[in-house]
Parts: sequence; structure tokens; C-alpha cells
Amino acid sequence: MIGNKIPIEKKCICGNYIFNIFMNYKLYPDKEGIKSYTVKGTCKSCLAKKNFYQAELKINSLELITTPLRICENPNLKYDIEEYFGFFSRSEMNSLVEYLNDHSNSKTNLISRSKVNNESELLYYLEYISVYDKFIQKVDYHYIILSIEKFNKIIDYNWISKEFENFWMQNEVIIILSPRGVDFIKKEIKSNEENSIKTGEEYWIYYSKTFIKNNKVFTKSDEFLKIVSILKEYLKINSVSFRGHKYKDSQNEYFRLFGEKNSHKKMKFHRSFSLKPSQ
Repeated sequence: MIGNKIPIEKKCICGNYIFNIFMNYKLYPDKEGIKSYTVKGTCKSCLAKKNFYQAELKINSLELITTPLRICENPNLKYDIEEYFGFFSRSEMNSLVEYLNDHSNSKTNLISRSKVNNESELLYYLEYISVYDKFIQKVDYHYIILSIEKFNKIIDYNWISKEFENFWMQNEVIIILSPRGVDFIKKEIKSNEENSIKTGEEYWIYYSKTFIKNNKVFTKSDEFLKIVSILKEYLKINSVSFRGHKYKDSQNEYFRLFGEKNSHKKMKFHRSFSLKPSQ
């Protein structure tokens, strides 16, 4: 099982602890196996419905459906995953990556694409670049990959959509997703108010400090954990967490979007889009 922690005991708002439980499984679309599952329940007392838990499984069989588990034999088998979300300008994100390269042994890699054969075919690359190439200005990259290793290979879209998640969980890499544009609008707009909608670029940063091999959990190397520590310290010093502990926003970008501390509570999400590749 892949998760950040063991689920806590659940309680209904009516005070009851007993539920009728059922599970929803999400299957792989192109092969036999279970990708993820969701545990849901109905309170035995007041019949209220509740979502309990969702987890990624990555099992290449349907055995859990045909022969459900009554007791989990190894409930502590899980990745130690951390993730952060934040609004930064592109130059600020470039500075973050430069800082990591200058203060650790991390290498900067990109997953990007380019057109070949008279622009009729797309090739995807997982490649090492110099951070001083100002990678952040490239509009066609999909992931920044900070790692100890340099990568240089051609990949296909199938690898990105199906194998990439396992790649970053198992290997010593920090992933930064290409920025997603998010529009915010004030909940109450006065008729004479101008520029009420503001757009920011939100970056998603995530990594795993452990990996799973032969049904055992191993901690990644001290060298990689040092890079993680430097990243967390940089975010602590150079960002604000007004939106919550997982949100590491540039202070300049936060105040540009929301105006004042905690004013995001007076805004509403308008729309978002992703720069991830489409088939």
C-alpha cells in the first residue's frame, strides 16, 4: 500500500464508530490490475455517507477483488511522500533550482518535447541540462527533475503517462511539475471594480524519501536526503504558508494575487489549465 500515514480511526458526526464499508477499485485501462481504491462507508446509526481513505495500489492482478483481504498483513508498507504547492514567478522558480544546484550535488533534468518529421511527430526527451540555460523559459517542458543522476534518453508518451510515477517514487529524484495557470476572482465584485480576476502560476513539487523493493521499505541515500533538506529549508525561508502547511507561495506572488494575508479566503477559484502534454 502506498500512503503517507496509517489511517486514523473514523467517527461519524453523530458519534457512532460503526459503519457498513464498501470499496471502489480503479482498474488500469490497458492491462489487468488495480491502480487505486477508495474506501467508503455508511453510518450504522444515522446512515450518513463518508469517504474514508484513498490509496494507490499498483497491483498487476485482480486478486484483491476476487479474494478480498480481511486483515492487511503488512500495513506499514508505504512510501514516505511529501508534496508542496505554491505560486512563484518563473524567475523565482529558476532561482530555487539554481540554489539547489549550487548548494548540493543535484543535477537538473527536464522532460520536454520537440517536433520532428516536418512537425508531424513528437519526440519526448528526458535530458540533463545546465541550469544556466534558463530552462524555465522553455514553454514545452513538462517536468523539472532534480536528481543526483544525469539523464539523457528519448522516451515516449506511454512512458510519461504509465511509468513516470513509479520512476520518481523508486529513484532519487525531486519532481517539479510545469506550472498550472490558476485564475482567482473576488467573491463579491463591485460594478466599478477593475482587474478583479488575477492569474498566477502554481508549481507542484513532490518526492519520496523511501522506496519499496521485494516488499520491504528502504530509505533513500543520505546524499538525496540532504538535497531534500536544502529544498525544504529554502522554501521555509523564501515562501509563506498562509494557505496551509503544504502551500509554499512566493510572498510577492501571494500578495499580488490576494492583496493581503489570508485574503485568499475571500477569493474563489475560477479555472485552471495544465501544460502537461496531450496525446
